Amino acid sequence: MSLNIQELNFRYKKNQSLIDNLSLTIPTGKVLAVVGKSGCGKTTLISLILGLLKPQSGLIKVSDRIFNDNQVFLATEARSIGVVFQDYALFPHLSVSQNITFGMKKTGKAKEELLISLLRMFDLANVSFFYPFQLSGGQMQRVAIARAIATEPTLLLLDEPFSNLDLALKTRLRKELMQIIRDLHITTLVVTHDKEDASFMADEILDLNVLFNR
Repeated sequence: MSLNIQELNFRYKKNQSLIDNLSLTIPTGKVLAVVGKSGCGKTTLISLILGLLKPQSGLIKVSDRIFNDNQVFLATEARSIGVVFQDYALFPHLSVSQNITFGMKKTGKAKEELLISLLRMFDLANVSFFYPFQLSGGQMQRVAIARAIATEPTLLLLDEPFSNLDLALKTRLRKELMQIIRDLHITTLVVTHDKEDASFMADEILDLNVLFNR
C-alpha cells in the first residue's frame, strides 16, 4: 500500500514550525529514507504517521484509507503499522518469543513456523526465553525489528533501526531486512542519520534540512 502525505504541518510551539507544509509519496513496496540532523523533525514525522501526535493540518493516507485530515484522526492502534523505535519499546514483562509474536496475524503451526524463522534470521534462538532486561542493546534492537516484521505490516516505519549494532551485524541485518521488505513488498519509511544506511536501503532519499532550508 502506498503512503501519501500532503501539506502536513506540525509545531510544538505556536511560533516555531517543525514540519512545514510537507508533501511526499511512497509508492507501494518502495523504501523512502528520511535523513537530516538531530532536531530537524525526523522522529516527529514518524510519530505523526503513527498517530502519536496530531498535526495542525494536512493529510496522511495509506492507499485509500485516510489516517488524518481536517475531519478524520485515526487512533494509533487502528492504523496497523509496523514500527521499530530507536529506544526499542519492547514489552519488559514478555520474553523474546512473546515480544515477537505479539500482534502476529498467523495462528497455530504457521505462527510457530514464522517465529522459528525470525529467531534464526535475527540470531535470537539462543535467547528466545530471555526477557528484555537480560539482553544487550543489539539484541533488543533485533527483537524490535523481528517483532515489526512478524505483524506482516503493509507500512513499516524504522527509526534509526541499526543504531546500536556493530558493523558486521549491521551489514548482515541490513541486507537481510531489505530482502524481507522486497519479498513481502512492504512500503517502508526509514529515518536515519546514517547516509550509508539510507543509500543502501532506499529507492529515494529525502533530506529534511535541505527541504526546510535549515
